[in-house]
Amino acid sequence: MVRLSKIATDEKAEKIYDARLMKRFLRYTLPYKGLLFLSLSLLPAISLLALVQPYIIKVAVDNNMVPRVTEGMGLLVLFFTMAVVTEVLIRMFHYYVVQSLGQKVVYSIRKELFNHIQKLSLSYFEKTPVGSLLNRVTNDVESLSEMVSSGVVSLMGDIITIVGIAAVMIILNLKLALVSFSILPLLLVGTLLIRKGMRKVYREIRIKLAEISAFIQENVAGIKVIQLYLREKKNEENFQKINGAYFKATLRANFFDAFLFSFVEIAGAFAVALILWYGGMKEMEGAMTFGVLVAFIEYLNKIFVPIKDLSAKFSVIQAAMAAMERIFSLIDTEPDIKEPSAPLMMKEISGKIEFNNVSFSYGRGKVINNLSFCVDAGEKVALVGATGAGKSTIIKLLSRMYDVTEGNVLVDGMDIKKMSLGQLRKNVGMVPQDFFIFSGTIFDNISLGREEIDLNNVKVAAEKVMASRFIEKMPRRYYSEIKEKGVNLSMGQKQLLSLARVMAHDPKILVLDEATSSIDVATELYIQKGIRTLFEDRTSIIIAHRLSTIKDVDRIIVLHKGEIREEGRHNELLEKKGLYYRLYQLQYQDQESFNAA
Repeated sequence: MVRLSKIATDEKAEKIYDARLMKRFLRYTLPYKGLLFLSLSLLPAISLLALVQPYIIKVAVDNNMVPRVTEGMGLLVLFFTMAVVTEVLIRMFHYYVVQSLGQKVVYSIRKELFNHIQKLSLSYFEKTPVGSLLNRVTNDVESLSEMVSSGVVSLMGDIITIVGIAAVMIILNLKLALVSFSILPLLLVGTLLIRKGMRKVYREIRIKLAEISAFIQENVAGIKVIQLYLREKKNEENFQKINGAYFKATLRANFFDAFLFSFVEIAGAFAVALILWYGGMKEMEGAMTFGVLVAFIEYLNKIFVPIKDLSAKFSVIQAAMAAMERIFSLIDTEPDIKEPSAPLMMKEISGKIEFNNVSFSYGRGKVINNLSFCVDAGEKVALVGATGAGKSTIIKLLSRMYDVTEGNVLVDGMDIKKMSLGQLRKNVGMVPQDFFIFSGTIFDNISLGREEIDLNNVKVAAEKVMASRFIEKMPRRYYSEIKEKGVNLSMGQKQLLSLARVMAHDPKILVLDEATSSIDVATELYIQKGIRTLFEDRTSIIIAHRLSTIKDVDRIIVLHKGEIREEGRHNELLEKKGLYYRLYQLQYQDQESFNAA
């Protein structure tokens, strides 16, 4: 099962300063600086319109309502209405601009993230749950969009509004303004303390959400095993623990949100009370007009609206900060296998393979130990050995899914570390045991999007490996839709499709890990014919499971614990009665008896 504690440990280890995170994030807004400038330029206009409204009320109270004068009242009402309507229209346009900016930034980050994930080495995917990666590309990136639209830009607008209101209040009455602002230091300290707790909680929420995604992904992928072995109840219990931890984390976040909002609300109420007390006394003494007192209450209500919104904005920003830590941590992960700084390109590859004193370790003891062998161009070589002998590792080293710990691997005399990864992998065609079928059409699965492989190339490849027999019977032939993981194809059809894929790409080196799946005899005959076609004019390395394949090869390499123990043809190795002879008795003799029968 997924090691969820590993996810949590990795996430908690990610600690980057907020300023660095924000500075790095803002780089993604630079390509859209036009939208960013437009959104920022609208903020002063919105704030100015918000400031004008209480002042119009003040003028109406002092010049019209208190002295009971009707002249000019209609004009003030018109100005007030125009200010409100214009503010609403500009806010609506500003919302559209900011949302567009947020989506464009998200588009860029998600694109970069996906492209980077494709470049990561196989070792990364073998130790990282898929659910964790999905969570970063989807939920985490979406949090950044929300921060742009509802967080940073909006927060800057709030700051402009607060500064503007404070300036107007000071101009209207300095002493009353100072009385109003006396509550701000307490408000600032309390907000910072609450924010510190919110940061920790929102990081925990992201961790728990990644754990849920990883758990669901793994269980959906293994649903057949779960149902077959009646593991549903146990999985329910495990999911309950993970979901419960996420639930508790969100409750703590909600508590901080509610506490911050209530704290600001109470502070605002105290500020209004102070204004009523001090301002009311001054108004009765004649030191202040009633309109100024009304305007102050209006301004105070307006200044506390953005302060109250800090609860929601801090929630958004804290969630985005936690998401940024995870996203940038992934982007900063360097692939173990890198393209050479100055890759050497070969005009044409014939397919000669050499392993020279190769050793390799996954980090827990050597899997390959001082291994040396050569496969000439066009030669067919089978690798045999017990589980753990190093057969699959040799294939991974040949295609540079991993790099050797010691020694080197050569193709046509060139160290593959100096070759372009693209040229190397283009010329190493693999038919793995766990072949993968994508959702899409038959054509898409064979061509894999390569522009130089057209429909005619696909048809020829399918005919050569006998895959055309079942493809031609499908409703839309090569444009028939295949569902996710090829669930609407049989195991044999998937195998034939994987053979056609390799044939269409026409590599000089063929790596075949023969599948041991249970398929019908007729399909197996087609597959064997397809494999024999693939062997033609190619250097072939086969991890052999079938006796018929072993008998057909030019040479057999017998591996044991990462070392070559025997080498030769089938009959020669049987006569030696060594390791191959024992493997033959254990694995292949029954096949020979069955074929003879």
